[in-house]
Amino acid sequence: MVKKVFRFVAVSAAVVWFLVDALCSRYYKDVTECFTPSPITATPRFLTIHHDGIDRPTTCDEINRYHRDTCEMEYGIAYHYVVMPDRIYKIRDERQRGTHVKNGNTGNIGICVHGDFNKSRPTLTQQILLICLVNKLCWEYDIPKQNIKGHGDWAGNNTSCPGRNFDLKQMLKYIYTKE
Repeated sequence: MVKKVFRFVAVSAAVVWFLVDALCSRYYKDVTECFTPSPITATPRFLTIHHDGIDRPTTCDEINRYHRDTCEMEYGIAYHYVVMPDRIYKIRDERQRGTHVKNGNTGNIGICVHGDFNKSRPTLTQQILLICLVNKLCWEYDIPKQNIKGHGDWAGNNTSCPGRNFDLKQMLKYIYTKE
């Protein structure tokens, strides 16, 4: 009986991983060569979810210019990934240091979901893409579910990010980690 249970779990995990990988690949674009790389610092142990607070269409280039020119961030766009309404954009290698959480960027993957979730909710497509991406990264880097946080969950980060209408607890119900 125990062998059957382990076999079922192994097959289920493999099917979930295959589906997640297939969906992420279909809606995924690596644009790392378009942005200034930051130094490699550590293997990821945390994931932080953000919203960009923009309630109109935008681009990764526009977010990059804002972070570089207005916020004076040396490496431009703060995140590793941006989830737009129709696609996931990979901005930098997961091991590179982002600049998305005060006092907590080393080993922390930043994922920004486009929108102002104090005013609206993520689209269904964004929710599905985010869940697929988070599952993929958690499995790839063995990140436990308790290490997935919203920006405002980090000490010293006085913000509502990822927004009052972003239900992180609900999203975590769809995250399957190795724990």
